[in-house]
Amino acid sequence: MLRTKSQIILVLIIACVAIAVVPLTAAIKATDLREQVSICSGVIYGKIIAKEAVRFDYADRRDVTFTKLTVEGEDLTTGQKATREIYYMGGMWNGNLDTTIVSPKEHQTRLGATVVVFYWFSKDVRPLAQSVGAFKASSFASVFQVQQGAGSATVIGIGEGCAIPKNRKIDGLRTEVQQIYRELQAEKLNKK
Repeated sequence: MLRTKSQIILVLIIACVAIAVVPLTAAIKATDLREQVSICSGVIYGKIIAKEAVRFDYADRRDVTFTKLTVEGEDLTTGQKATREIYYMGGMWNGNLDTTIVSPKEHQTRLGATVVVFYWFSKDVRPLAQSVGAFKASSFASVFQVQQGAGSATVIGIGEGCAIPKNRKIDGLRTEVQQIYRELQAEKLNKK
């Protein structure tokens, strides 16, 4: 039984947070690596060489904060050198953190960090009025930190239901992504 005003307030706060969080967390669909590779436009492994907060209209909303990451490294589907500008919703704007519950965390996307990013082409991401769209990382489940240790670099997994649930070496991830990509390309050819 709730006895004090502070207990009642605490229960109300917890209920409000639960109501607010449940619909937002449901927006992230559980995927495995094969499904993630099959639905994304690309996968890049590399270093964040530039990071910038920008604002533009997005879908039916005005003045939405996005972070633009420039990642230089390797396209994991082809093994070719690549540089990609990838946007995600949220970021630091005028010294304030303007983010969503599903945005990558600031420590995941710090300048100089090595990452693996799954990205999609989105017509709704239009940083310039004349642009036809841009690459977008949809959530924290699209950006994976990479740590260099003894030998090969390790991609840090973020739990079940994500493309990379457990820590794994980049060499093994590269091989598996390229194999999945080749299989998906062959399936597309066979459907024609």
